[in-house]
Amino acid sequence: MRKDIYERLLQAARAQETITYGELNDELKLGLDFLHRPTDRKIIGDWLDEISIYEVEGGRRMLSALVYRNRYTNMRIPSKRFLRLARKLGLYSGEDASTFWRNEINLVHECWKDQ
Repeated sequence: MRKDIYERLLQAARAQETITYGELNDELKLGLDFLHRPTDRKIIGDWLDEISIYEVEGGRRMLSALVYRNRYTNMRIPSKRFLRLARKLGLYSGEDASTFWRNEINLVHECWKDQ
């Protein structure tokens, strides 16, 4: 597991924040290019999936909920991959993606607010 990403997401959770893929890439100097190298989107997705699986297996919620796409101004949306993993983990039934995602963020923030 990428400890640097995990620690940055814990920091965001404790601060009750969210972060974009681009901000995560820039802050941690991951060197990914999401626009020109589609494989880089898979790479970060693999890292985030691993973190969320680790968290759920530990009885917590999907820490990767804090990472979102911001392709358009002021439009925050989770990735389709995040939703697929949530379904695979039995956390999401596929009914309302936006509500599920907002609730997952709130649950992650609640879990880590006093840690």
